[in-house]
Order: sequence, then C-alpha cells, then structure tokens
Amino acid sequence: MCTIYKFNMKHQNIIYLNGTSFIHNNITNNYLSKLNKSSKLLYYINKE
Repeated sequence: MCTIYKFNMKHQNIIYLNGTSFIHNNITNNYLSKLNKSSKLLYYINKE
C-alpha cells in the first residue's frame, strides 16, 4: 500500500507519492478519490 503525504507550503499543496513530488494545484479531490479506489492509496486532505 502506498501513502500520499500532503504538506501545505504557502498557497501550493505539495503531494509526495513514494518519493515523487508534484504540485497539487489542478488535481481535484474527485481525481484523488478515483485514484484512491484504483490504486488503494492512502491520503488525507487539509480543509484549511
């Protein structure tokens, strides 16, 4: 099982996926939800 670690850096959300980092900018919660169902990923979203 993979784990996505999400960190808030200023106004951009950086998501680390198994050592890979990308900007969580245009990725919606809906996409993450589908990703979670298909890849058995574990993630959490800060609603701040």
